[in-house]
Amino acid sequence: MERVERKLKLSDAKFKRRIGTTKPVFQAMLEVLQAAYNKLHELGGAPPDLTVGDKLLITLKYLREYTTMESIADDYDCSKSSVHRSIRWVENTLAADGRFQLPGKEALKKK
Repeated sequence: MERVERKLKLSDAKFKRRIGTTKPVFQAMLEVLQAAYNKLHELGGAPPDLTVGDKLLITLKYLREYTTMESIADDYDCSKSSVHRSIRWVENTLAADGRFQLPGKEALKKK
């Protein structure tokens, strides 16, 4: 959680600018993801390439900055496929929780 801890030490304004969300929302997302990860790995398994916090940071960076997966993989010393799997898992897990869903196309059409 080294990267996450460093990000959480930023001021609230700087955190929001860099990450794209507030600290309370980020921490709520992290709790949901950690609970889902713990449930998936109750019986153990191989150690992960990336921590749950890293997976969330990667996903938010990808969605906010449109950075390529290759570039993110270089930053986090992992493979592009690990980045892709992480983004998919984070998006699906947060969407399944229900608190973090983006509005659908219908909401966009109303504007």
